[in-house]
Amino acid sequence: MARAKSQQQAPITEKAFQPRTETLVLAWLLKELSPNARCHWSTKAGLVQQYRLHAKIVARQHLGFRPLTLRPPVHAVVTFLMPDRRRRDRDNMLAAFKPAWDGFQDAGLIEDDSTDKLSITIGATYAGKPGGVRVVLTEAQPAEGE
Repeated sequence: MARAKSQQQAPITEKAFQPRTETLVLAWLLKELSPNARCHWSTKAGLVQQYRLHAKIVARQHLGFRPLTLRPPVHAVVTFLMPDRRRRDRDNMLAAFKPAWDGFQDAGLIEDDSTDKLSITIGATYAGKPGGVRVVLTEAQPAEGE
């Protein structure tokens, strides 16, 4: 009987974790999306759906239509690029941005926008017209043993 030669395996080297980061820029928020807006509910519902679809399309185009879901928990840095120098409440801007999180979820970019899977840092700066919202999403480092 012939003995099988023992094969030497190359040593396994651990690769350093490289978190994926995705940067998206969306259109400036519609004033009717603000919690302080006084408009008919059906008008607001249509605009919420429109901004959600906008976020989904931007995310899909950014991904090149390839499936990619960032590993939760995802950290987001949201910078509101304000079109003018008016004072704005950050909480209201973040609330008006809620449809975008749903659009990112619809596009498959994030798994969920719940607090255990998404942390958010908010910033704002004057950028001039037309304004926009820059979102930088960074996936989490895997837990030990993954």
